[in-house]
Amino acid sequence: KYGIWITLSSIIAWLSFFDIGLGNGLKNKFAEAIAKNEHEIARIYVSTAYISIGLISLLILLIFLIVNSFLDWTKILNCSPNYYYELKWLALIVVICFCLRFVFQLIGVILAANQKSAMNSLLDVIGNFLALLGIYICMQFSKGSLLYIGAILGVIPVLVLITANGILFTKNYKKYKPTIKLFNFKYIKDILRLGINFFISQIASLILYQTANFIIIQYLGPKDVTQYNIVFKYFSPIVMFFGLK
Repeated sequence: KYGIWITLSSIIAWLSFFDIGLGNGLKNKFAEAIAKNEHEIARIYVSTAYISIGLISLLILLIFLIVNSFLDWTKILNCSPNYYYELKWLALIVVICFCLRFVFQLIGVILAANQKSAMNSLLDVIGNFLALLGIYICMQFSKGSLLYIGAILGVIPVLVLITANGILFTKNYKKYKPTIKLFNFKYIKDILRLGINFFISQIASLILYQTANFIIIQYLGPKDVTQYNIVFKYFSPIVMFFGLK
């Protein structure tokens, strides 16, 4: 079950690259506007990015709702047909949570652009801790349903991000609060002009790090995905150590 979950979440993660660099473009343009004290321009960039990615997320969700009825996730994930209905609902939950996270994670981009990366990381820590707590509670009262695991790992981090958006745009970043009135198509080009370079590097990262689980599950099965990921977790601190330099 863990192998199935890891592979499914990896496949859904591929959708994150549909922002075509809007997130990274916003980070640089927002920081530039703040440095020049152009706070109204910064708000326009924020509003344009939120609405653009919101529309992309809505489009992804609508397409998935249509396509999902024709997909057999047991064949895609190379697992028992007994999981057919469970995986269909799990995929729907994961995609809905992804689409919401796709939009609300922009608050992390704004924090990073404003030299508040520690606060952005804190949101991840809170989300992961609450998800871990939710998994522990789930272990005490259920038999490890994939639906429960998917709901916990998907919904809780999204709720943390939604709460952070509500608090920060009400207090610290009130003057940058996104609004549909400030959406400007012209500013999308400014964001994309810089963000497209990051998009290319993101695609390379996707090929390197996000395709292994899918290849393993297709040729070996879900159990081998579990073994691979456990070993990968043990070796990842070495990569983290070199990243500290």
